[in-house]
Amino acid sequence: GLYLGNENGEAFRDYQLRIPARFFKGGVNNIDIGATMRAPLAGVPCDDVFGSHLVFQINHSSSIELPEAGNVAVQPDLGLFSETGYPFARYKTAPQGHIFIPDDLYLDSALTLAGKLAQVAQSPLLNLEVSQDLAVTESGSVIILGTPASLNTVSQDAFVSSIGDTQRWPYRLQNQLYNRVRDITNDKSYKQMRVTGVTVQEADLGNQAVLLAEEHPSSNASDTLFIIAAQTPALLKARVTDLTSLSLWGQLAGDFFVWDNNLSPLLVMQVNEKFEVGEPNNHWLTLRLWLSNNPWYWLLSFLLLVCIVSVFIFVLLKRRNKQVQNSW
Repeated sequence: GLYLGNENGEAFRDYQLRIPARFFKGGVNNIDIGATMRAPLAGVPCDDVFGSHLVFQINHSSSIELPEAGNVAVQPDLGLFSETGYPFARYKTAPQGHIFIPDDLYLDSALTLAGKLAQVAQSPLLNLEVSQDLAVTESGSVIILGTPASLNTVSQDAFVSSIGDTQRWPYRLQNQLYNRVRDITNDKSYKQMRVTGVTVQEADLGNQAVLLAEEHPSSNASDTLFIIAAQTPALLKARVTDLTSLSLWGQLAGDFFVWDNNLSPLLVMQVNEKFEVGEPNNHWLTLRLWLSNNPWYWLLSFLLLVCIVSVFIFVLLKRRNKQVQNSW
């Protein structure tokens, strides 16, 4: 901070305030800048500070500059999606995001979801648009709203889970449910289920809705595709309203989310393999992030460098001294 000691007011120009990047977290960050009055040293336990109320103003020419930095995110992650709006709340040059709907019956659900994401990001999502064309694009993250019947037109062959008139669920779901019952009953007479593969069935979704997050199958970059489905458009509207409620939105996690009310989910799981978005293979970035979050290693490296230089100088001086003695 700066000392403001002039009773008539004081101004500072070209003062740079540095904030370490490790203090920031994914999502919205608030920076508060304020002035405080420090009590004079009077030599007594308590002393009154007289004076008018402090007035603090930042000049309109001030700005916040963010240096170039690497970016890496692990997907799919519905927890990150609910907390920050990622991957739809991103930098300006990010690929266009889409919410695809079959027809106008789904428009209310799409706008409700877009509004919730903007509320989470605390900023208008200018890179997000609502479209009635269900064709999956080759760039940008996508949210598809629909019913099992409308999702039949979406190619889901590359997905671990798929929703349509015929649904496909990974055995990992059955394993999780089976093992959860085993743990609740504390019955260790049989081993945990570790079956691989998928189950294919023909059934409707009933009164529940399903939210899936998968790696975008046809994107030319690492993007995420979300599917939100319910049995009818009216039921989907009700379930999206439940999802965007304060109580349920904060419980989003994993990549497979099932719910039928606005209080608690029926099932939360991670069924897909995770992938990385951004610069995951940048070793220089990894080193910078590691050193930034472990600043003591900078000090240890500096001390080690000083020791090496000191030893090197000592050896040179000793060798020089020996040469001088030999010349005598």
